[in-house]
Amino acid sequence: MPWRNWPKRVKMLLDWLSYTLWQPRPGMGWALEIYRAFNFVEALAWFVFAAFGLSDVREAFVLQPWLILAQGGILTVLLALRSIVIRRYYRASRTF
Repeated sequence: MPWRNWPKRVKMLLDWLSYTLWQPRPGMGWALEIYRAFNFVEALAWFVFAAFGLSDVREAFVLQPWLILAQGGILTVLLALRSIVIRRYYRASRTF
């Protein structure tokens, strides 16, 4: 029965998605501050698309697989919306 171990598999998936890939530590130097500042500036730019902006704020502090997957999904939706808008309202445009 494949569903017999379902709770165990769900726990394994949740553990994997919440695994911390990277987290800043004190004393990491100026590169950390540049990286963090970039993420905050990027978050401000993306706050028009609230979910993406909030995920960038989260990324400034910790990087986890669920965050990467969520950002990939959000980016896919944004690119699909861009494509729809260009095809519908800018038919003469060659940029797809």
